[in-house]
Amino acid sequence: MYSDDVKGLVFNIQRYSLHDGNGIRTTVFMKGCPLRCPWCCNPESLLPQPELMKDEEYCLHCVVCSRDDEICPGNALLLQGRWWSVSQLVDELQKDYLFFLTSGGGVTFSGGEVLLQCEFVTAALQALVNLGVHAAIETSGIGDWQRLDALTNFCGLVMYDLKIMDDEVSRVTLGTGSRIVKDNFRRLLQKKIKVIPRVPLIPGYTALPQNLQEIAEFVSECGLNEVDLLPFHQYGRKKYQRLNKEYKLTEQLPFSTLEIDVVKKLFESYGLSVRIGG
Repeated sequence: MYSDDVKGLVFNIQRYSLHDGNGIRTTVFMKGCPLRCPWCCNPESLLPQPELMKDEEYCLHCVVCSRDDEICPGNALLLQGRWWSVSQLVDELQKDYLFFLTSGGGVTFSGGEVLLQCEFVTAALQALVNLGVHAAIETSGIGDWQRLDALTNFCGLVMYDLKIMDDEVSRVTLGTGSRIVKDNFRRLLQKKIKVIPRVPLIPGYTALPQNLQEIAEFVSECGLNEVDLLPFHQYGRKKYQRLNKEYKLTEQLPFSTLEIDVVKKLFESYGLSVRIGG
């Protein structure tokens, strides 16, 4: 039995994930994030409380929801964020144990930012590891080292975002400086945990030549030999409409295969093995 004194706010549990670690994985998306990346594909992850998402395509304009926002005959309203106890979540994740066992997969906690719900995620990770489930996290590295240290005591893999290396540019663009990201990254490597740096390739933001070179140099100097490049996409665009939020990259086109290959070769020139898409 697990302690249920602390609850975790989860906005999605995605089964059969193939890009969040080895094997077939179930990814748990925690709600709440300290960053405000203009390209975020999960805007429903940002606020640390439940919120409603409305799909106008299914709205019947019957105004029933104006009387009770939990009732929608057309299923146009979807509540983003549900509170779970550790035991409830672990019981749910154990349903996929056979997939983990046969594929070498496991559970990955993503976000939002997992460090914001450190106590809950740490307890869930420990419970899963005790059951023989491989556990991983995805993180921006924004948070106290003590939190990251506690979380990664039960991780077999950490996927770590490197976005904007200049501290001031990061602060202006994302809302938080990059110094803590780099400091936590270096300290994490001392724990001898498998760490894979991940670089979102966002035109006009992260994918500027100087920034990409700084990331490649940083990863190489830290002694790592691999990196994941995550090309920009528009998959989250409709979510902004459903949340009545502005999406700033509406007109931005994804990189071409040739442009991605140029970035790939840059990282390879630093002796790094590159995987596209994670």
